[in-house]
Amino acid sequence: MKKLFSVLAASIVLGSFAFAQEEEKSEATVAFKNELSSDTVEFDRDEDDQKFTGMSNRTVVDLAVGKVTAGIDATMLLNVDQYGVPESLSWSKDDFDWYATFSPVPVFTLGFSANNFIEGSYFIVEDRNVENGNLGSDGFSLFFEGIENLKLGVTVPFGMEEDEQNYVNDDDENFNIGFGAEYDFGALKLGASAKDVCNSDDHNFSVFASFVGVENFIFNVGYSYNDITTVTDILEFEGEKIEDDDKKLINASASYEIGSFSVAFDYLTTLNKKFYAKVDTGYGITEAFTAGVEAETNNWYDDLDQGVFSVKPKFVYTKENLGDFEIGVRFDIQDSDLKKIAIPVKWIYEF
Repeated sequence: MKKLFSVLAASIVLGSFAFAQEEEKSEATVAFKNELSSDTVEFDRDEDDQKFTGMSNRTVVDLAVGKVTAGIDATMLLNVDQYGVPESLSWSKDDFDWYATFSPVPVFTLGFSANNFIEGSYFIVEDRNVENGNLGSDGFSLFFEGIENLKLGVTVPFGMEEDEQNYVNDDDENFNIGFGAEYDFGALKLGASAKDVCNSDDHNFSVFASFVGVENFIFNVGYSYNDITTVTDILEFEGEKIEDDDKKLINASASYEIGSFSVAFDYLTTLNKKFYAKVDTGYGITEAFTAGVEAETNNWYDDLDQGVFSVKPKFVYTKENLGDFEIGVRFDIQDSDLKKIAIPVKWIYEF
């Protein structure tokens, strides 16, 4: 069964590209973004030690040719040992994501491994989404936009991870399917999704809203039930028992710009005890130089001293045709004590 669907998926993708090449007067468009980052040197005050932290390189490429779009999002890591000595190169935990979509007619889009997120699920600072806000999946998806301002999606996931398997790649699993919709009122977008609806243990649902009715202001908010991916990836539950209320999430994100000043905020909380928050401020000193401060924490309401508070003053230099260069100093504070200091750097180039 698994081999059958793999062959079918490959046939659809290759056939879509062949169809696109036959389209007359089709012009290919490419969007490219590369982000190279590192904390460079980290000073641990408890251990009275300093070490190199490794590096991360994320590459995002999107290609559109006629009725076909495709892309990849891959992150390569330079890993170091406990002493900060480089020891290996590897893909990040999620390896890499790729997608391909085909629109035979304007109102329908067929996607394989396609992401199509509801607007209100977006974290502005983190540049990522609540997983439950995805109308697509890592399997087959169909999107319909034949009604003005309305987007509908239906998806059949079949990832290789144990908690993502479906009947199409594991005969012992139920046939799971997901549904979702988003409506654009102009200043307000409302969306909802339900996934794994045939699985009583893993089914989840969510509702989201995005408000843009004030100039230079964005506000996203949502509620998700049973979004384990977001719980483990953002709230970082490691070795902790996940209670039922930990699977009930409220997300919020906002940004505002006035003149040369900007501020953005992300917030995620369970209905139990844990939350994540991050704020990013910036002020444009000149067209080329921006100064700012980031602050974040992953913490517990009933024991704030257990979590880590990080503060990072930073400077960004923007050079046309070369991208953005960022350098900062990050201070990690726990239980009112300064634990670590790092010197993060980043280079972002895109076209």
